[in-house]
Amino acid sequence: WEQPGGAEEEATARRRRAEEERLAAERQAAEARQEAERRAAEARQEAERRAAAEKERQEAERRAAERQAAEQRAAEQRAEEQRRAEEAENIRRRNLVVEAAHITGVDEEKCRVRLAAQGWDLEAAVKMLAAEQDLGRRRQQQQEQAAKVQQQEQCSQLQGDRICTRHWRPLPDVQNAIPLLQGERVQVSWTDGTCG
Repeated sequence: WEQPGGAEEEATARRRRAEEERLAAERQAAEARQEAERRAAEARQEAERRAAAEKERQEAERRAAERQAAEQRAAEQRAEEQRRAEEAENIRRRNLVVEAAHITGVDEEKCRVRLAAQGWDLEAAVKMLAAEQDLGRRRQQQQEQAAKVQQQEQCSQLQGDRICTRHWRPLPDVQNAIPLLQGERVQVSWTDGTCG
């Protein structure tokens, strides 16, 4: 048997349970939507972060490539400047060699060697070359003097009693000379300094 109002309470309770289930289902759906939105937002953020990281990596690569290209251009420019400086230095050195040769009258190779030894200082090299030339002239004069003295000594040994070893006739243009016959004895009192 049924109590009065029991069906109504049960219907109300069912409606309440249905309402609670509906609300719970809506809450769950809302939570699921929120979770899906949160995950979608996290995925978007992750995608944005990855895109930003990729963009940053590409930018870093671009900057590195630009820096490398700039360094290469700078290295090429330095190499070109160095080549030009070396070329200018070679021209300056050639001019120094020519000038030293002109000043001293010494051949260019000797001037080049002396300039290199003097650190490409023209004044010092010219002084050394002049000193070397002066020393060379003095040596040559000493050698010539020694040769002359030796020749005079040899010729002075000819003075005194000598025997003619072959016939000799003066040249037609020589005056006051007499012919000599082989075996004649002569006394040499003077020579002109030339032997023979």
